[in-house]
Amino acid sequence: QSIAAEGVLVGGEHWCKDYRMNNVDGFDLSAFNVYGQKSGTFTHAGHDLSEANSLAQKLLSFDLSASVTVLEGSEVVSFKVTKSGLIEAVLMWLALDFDEGLQFSNAPIRNQPSWRNPMLYFFDQPVVCEVGDGIKIEVTHKEKSLEIKFKEKVCKP
Repeated sequence: QSIAAEGVLVGGEHWCKDYRMNNVDGFDLSAFNVYGQKSGTFTHAGHDLSEANSLAQKLLSFDLSASVTVLEGSEVVSFKVTKSGLIEAVLMWLALDFDEGLQFSNAPIRNQPSWRNPMLYFFDQPVVCEVGDGIKIEVTHKEKSLEIKFKEKVCKP
């Protein structure tokens, strides 16, 4: 019995157009994104994970049968970029695993409704990446909150 937060790297108009500012009437307004939302729900109708910039990674997990619950902590998670482009956010969803093979997830699956929309956690600034580059993020959780921040880019060797 466990619950996990899983995620992928995403970016570009396909994923972030409703949350990020870019060019408007010929003016570059992207600098205003630092004042925008740090996270938001993602309505994934018509989208799936094949369009992401990385493979899915487990961000954190909790054993629901454990006698001690960790109420806060921080972890660094590394992603390998599988699709070049502008990376602006981590798309995060929940994966619930109950005994006897009973599992639920709100990962985006094309044309399938979900019990809850996944979340986008935006970087302060977009990061341009090539296939093979690495991205490190920091996942911090407190009793009832989760925060995901860009930590560093590691260029491919």
